[in-house]
Amino acid sequence: MVGYFSDLGLAFFLQHAIQGWCPPLPAFRMLGFRTKKEIEKERYALKLLRGDFDFLACNETTATEVYKAVSQS
Repeated sequence: MVGYFSDLGLAFFLQHAIQGWCPPLPAFRMLGFRTKKEIEKERYALKLLRGDFDFLACNETTATEVYKAVSQS
């Protein structure tokens, strides 16, 4: 029985390596797992709120504009 689980896991890894997608991925997303890009966006948003980018702001630049610029990339 244990061998089947390891074979199933290996098949998922192989499919993910070839196609970049695997069947349990939507289930992981529903459980709250996030992609690296989503985590990076959240980190930059928190840095923006903390004021780490204040030295970049000029009179015409607002925090919202900085966030939009960061989130577009």
